[in-house]
Amino acid sequence: MSYLKIMNGPLTVSLKTTDDLLIVSYHKKGETIHEEEFDKNDIKKVEITNSANNLLSSYLQPRSASFKVLFTDTERELFLFEFSGRPLSFDQQTQQKVTDYLATVDIKT
Repeated sequence: MSYLKIMNGPLTVSLKTTDDLLIVSYHKKGETIHEEEFDKNDIKKVEITNSANNLLSSYLQPRSASFKVLFTDTERELFLFEFSGRPLSFDQQTQQKVTDYLATVDIKT
């Protein structure tokens, strides 16, 4: 099992992998408040996407981006990091950490 911890304001997000799963956990004040599991065999690749849907966000954080998961068994895409119905965006340094982590666990980006 491998593990990556990243911050997004008051929310801490972590990625864990097992042989079969990619697990995204959301933590607030040290407590796990939500967890999502993706079957690694169903992941075609993870893409960085410019998620700034509104003009203010794109102006204030022009290099922030989100991650979308593309699956082998469907055309449907999901955000890898989504909380309370909103995709989470990350700065370039965090994007690189996530991309590097996914590469080490053999998930194509």
